Amino acid sequence: MIIKQVSLIIILFLLTGCAGPSIQSLIDNADKQAVSHGFSKEIIGDNYFDLVTYKKFTASDSLIIYIEGDGKGWVTRTQISQNPTPHNPVGLYLALIDNKRSNIAYISRPCQFHLSRSQEFCTSKYWASHRYSEAVVAATSHVISELKRQSGAKKITLIGFSGGATVALLAAARRDDVELIKTVAGNVDHQAFTQIHKVTPLSGSLNPSSYPNKLSKIDQIHFVGENDKVVPKEIFDSYYQLVGGRCNKLKVVEGVSHGSGWQDSWTRLNNIELDC
Repeated sequence: MIIKQVSLIIILFLLTGCAGPSIQSLIDNADKQAVSHGFSKEIIGDNYFDLVTYKKFTASDSLIIYIEGDGKGWVTRTQISQNPTPHNPVGLYLALIDNKRSNIAYISRPCQFHLSRSQEFCTSKYWASHRYSEAVVAATSHVISELKRQSGAKKITLIGFSGGATVALLAAARRDDVELIKTVAGNVDHQAFTQIHKVTPLSGSLNPSSYPNKLSKIDQIHFVGENDKVVPKEIFDSYYQLVGGRCNKLKVVEGVSHGSGWQDSWTRLNNIELDC
């Protein structure tokens, strides 16, 4: 069991990266990048978490929402982070270059892009064992509803990067307004993830494969990096076996790993039409 726990720490460390710039500089950089692409910032919360959003609305009845990955969960292979703000927010970068003629929005994960200890409920379990918990999914779904109301949209596409894919699927499973889901390097079955890497399961987290009746009815396309050793194709295979669906597609992207290569490919990938 000790070996498995250490292995889980190593895997999560690979997902979240090494130490680097200050939290304030990461916040400032995200704000600057968003403003330079015409996005505005708003913090939207429920009774539990305040989530950072960036949005760019236009006259459209569709809304595309990006959900960020797990962020920085670990400082070293043995020390959990005090703040999960991502050093490489791939989900945000993809949102900023989305050229669809739709309302575009981005949602951070709980406690990301906030200073440490600035929110009452921001304890480390929410970027570790409980990263896909009921509280996390409920807060995200609340923000989705508020962004939908603000934009006046009727149709929603959810796009999740890495662990954000998990949250996107879990949010969609409880909603009736999501017409399309796209995942990028998505950990779409975290039980398969822990089995493949032979590590301790993420206790306290919900799993998308537990909701086949709802998710099988939603159109989906999943982009997996050819060189992704963290979330390999086998995780999608497990998810598909459990969920299935008439329109649940996989696209393996050449030359791309877990956290790199997606920006260069995203305009092309994002314009792929589902042939369902």
